[in-house]
Amino acid sequence: MSSYSTTCETITQDILTLAQGAQDYMVETRRFLHMYPELSWKEDNTISFIKSEIKKLLNNYKGSSTLTEKKGGLVLDLNLSPEFDRILFRADIDALPIQEETNLSFASQVPNVMHACGHDCHAAMLLGALKVLTSENLEIKHNIRFIFQRAEEIPYVTSGGESLVKDGIMKNIAKAYALHISSKDEEGILRSKPGPMMSNCTSISFEIKCMGGHVMCPELGSNAIDVMTDIHNHLRGFALRSIGPKERVSFVPAISTSGSAPNVMPEYAKATYAFRNYLKEDVKNTFVHNLKKRLQAIVKTYPDTSLHSYDVFAGYPALVNDLDTFSYVNELLQVNNFKTSFSREVFAGEDFSYYLKKVKGSYWIVGAKQGKGYDHHTSLFNPNENAFSKGAAFWLLLAVND
Repeated sequence: MSSYSTTCETITQDILTLAQGAQDYMVETRRFLHMYPELSWKEDNTISFIKSEIKKLLNNYKGSSTLTEKKGGLVLDLNLSPEFDRILFRADIDALPIQEETNLSFASQVPNVMHACGHDCHAAMLLGALKVLTSENLEIKHNIRFIFQRAEEIPYVTSGGESLVKDGIMKNIAKAYALHISSKDEEGILRSKPGPMMSNCTSISFEIKCMGGHVMCPELGSNAIDVMTDIHNHLRGFALRSIGPKERVSFVPAISTSGSAPNVMPEYAKATYAFRNYLKEDVKNTFVHNLKKRLQAIVKTYPDTSLHSYDVFAGYPALVNDLDTFSYVNELLQVNNFKTSFSREVFAGEDFSYYLKKVKGSYWIVGAKQGKGYDHHTSLFNPNENAFSKGAAFWLLLAVND
């Protein structure tokens, strides 16, 4: 039966009460994960912990289930009925290379590694929902595939999401959903938008080579720093001039390195530009081609200087929510008295986009602001754990509605 042919049922109190009943479990789970974060593709202990939790939760489950581990993470299927469709719930689990400075009692115990984007919270909320679904007498309306995904925070190599999609986890999936916590949004509010929501995150790296030389005789050589400085100046406004003002793009220098000694004019200089965009593929490819031509033209103005390398890393595709799926979830939340709002397009990257290129679905944000609301990817990031019950309730509503 189509999700969009039925009326959303108002069941707020029951769902919220059940989700709140898992609050202590979610907080305890999140804090353990927070203390022992692991970087992308190194989440072996995290996977082992989550696998152990799943097995304990399944002890209370009378239905059929299968748990498998793939390169990109854990895949748990709850199999309710062959007549049901199968929907997918995804949580990412990796951390970031940041030294935590929150001074929390459960702060990271791993030097220079921190859950600074809330993936510990994502795993905890999805496990909380699983706890309710496997222990309470709820009428679940779908077969459900739970994904605990490795390596989301790594856009310039194969990510966990891309790996899982290549491994075929989207086969026979009707709809796919993901939930991300936000330290900037009001506690408990849920937001998303139809259509494009997060950008493609291409990265362009290049290196120039020149003569170099001794700093005492600058007239006899050339300096890679001078060349790269000229390049940076020329590239200001390059995206606007190349693409025009109607397209939303961000093209900014992110890395620029050269030199290693105070008495040497360096021969090499490297730079990386972040190119975030919602462009059609042909327009993006034209921009990338024109940029290379522009760089070659600049370096030709310097003697014995060349564009030594030019590399483009495609990054994650833009994340695009299906209109019908977004509308269904938005109505479901509103009917059940959840506060919702519309997101705006942002230049963030998210590998759930690989899932949404295969099937219809939508990506949602749950607010968890407290205090100043320190931003994601910072050493003081600390979302409000009171939002967990709304996050778990989000998953439960999707599970028990047609």
